[in-house]
Amino acid sequence: MNEILPYLEPIHFIELIEKSAYNPLQIGHKIKVFQHDQFDIDTIDIFIIGCGESRGHSSQKNWNNAPDAIRRELYRMYDWHDELKVADLGNIIEGHTEADTKAALTYVLEEIYKTNKIALVLGGSQDLTIQQYHPFKKNGAIVEMVNIDMLIDLEDQEALNEQSYLFDILTAQPNYVSHFSSIGFQSYYTNPAILQTLDRLRFDCHRLGKVRSQIEE
Repeated sequence: MNEILPYLEPIHFIELIEKSAYNPLQIGHKIKVFQHDQFDIDTIDIFIIGCGESRGHSSQKNWNNAPDAIRRELYRMYDWHDELKVADLGNIIEGHTEADTKAALTYVLEEIYKTNKIALVLGGSQDLTIQQYHPFKKNGAIVEMVNIDMLIDLEDQEALNEQSYLFDILTAQPNYVSHFSSIGFQSYYTNPAILQTLDRLRFDCHRLGKVRSQIEE
């Protein structure tokens, strides 16, 4: 996987913090860092990759620090699962254009897919979900998709952004999404026509109130 190094920021989040600051049982102490640690890729179960690309967001911000903000809290947590091995690849380099960044993320995710491992993407705007789906689509792999969000981003509009990315995924042909579930949407922020469309497709949509009242299910 050394081919992905040119697409990653040279300074990893962990380099900004003394690793000794973490307890030996905290995630920040035990996590593998792709650029520096020596390890066998076959032993890794999950690869974390950060991408702050936000030009698909309605705020029109180019980039944000969300991936490292998540790491700051994640690394402080205690690791209760020794059998699960996680490696953090760091962050995708911000491209000159939105398309450049997304192309880099797509390439890295394709390389992770080849290892048959799980990729966990820290964004960035939600339209990066398309890049997560791409390796499965490229390889003709059938997937089930779950979206936990107050909104159902299925707007039919010319611009491809965080409000319309689901339209691109669910209507593209050929399509490899066998089932889609929306969990926690708020009806007052949701177009009824979108719910009718998803219902006709026999997809599952669960309102936030229903989820809260039946959280065990």
